[in-house]
Amino acid sequence: MGKRLKKVFLLTDGEVGNKEEIINFAAVNNEQARIHTFGIGSGCDKSLVKGVADAGRGTCSLVAD
Repeated sequence: MGKRLKKVFLLTDGEVGNKEEIINFAAVNNEQARIHTFGIGSGCDKSLVKGVADAGRGTCSLVAD
């Protein structure tokens, strides 16, 4: 039986000051976990939500207000 990937679910409703660092962290660790992201509301940083999902080999969903 092969190694099982962990799944991480990231929910956010805002913005962060270190977006590139977070996306890079997801990319560096994408062999250990798959990151699925959910941006909640119109104020979320869509490029952060999509960037983390892409780097983490997961999916991205945006949820409107």
